[in-house]
Amino acid sequence: MGVFYTQFNKNHSGLAMNFQVNPDSCDNPEHYENYLRFIALTDKRIGRGITHVLIDDETRDGSETIIGFVALRTSSLISKNDDEITGRAAIEITEIAISKYYERKGFGISLLKLAISLADDMRNNYVGIEYIVACADSASVSFYERNKFTCISDYYEVPREGWNKNCIPMILKLPELEMK
Repeated sequence: MGVFYTQFNKNHSGLAMNFQVNPDSCDNPEHYENYLRFIALTDKRIGRGITHVLIDDETRDGSETIIGFVALRTSSLISKNDDEITGRAAIEITEIAISKYYERKGFGISLLKLAISLADDMRNNYVGIEYIVACADSASVSFYERNKFTCISDYYEVPREGWNKNCIPMILKLPELEMK
């Protein structure tokens, strides 16, 4: 079969234990490794988010391996003006990581395109979404910028939790739909 996408499930738990992020490529590789190993399934079970994995099933020894993953959830682009706080519908890339054995081969862009495609499908068929937001690791800001994301200005914010309090919020506006 080669390389394919699928939703992360309990059958992938063993593969997750071998997933390693290059410490030279991000500020907190253990966070991404531990997210996939210990948090992704819980997030799905409680409705907090869904993780999609890119799997290679043509390894030398014939086993499957996780190339990378992207975790998505619903979110908001928050703006604060005087006493009013408003939110615009968004999909958030909460996590995105590539195995150290597969980095710099275009798989990060593939995962980003998957996230954009899923957001666009949801917008077209299920729910209103205007933006994709990402809480970027400081080492990944240039990756997002190369792919048309911009840093969020001082007027906007994304929801923060303890794990992403030091992230750099990024945004991509989905293109407007043409009515047919």
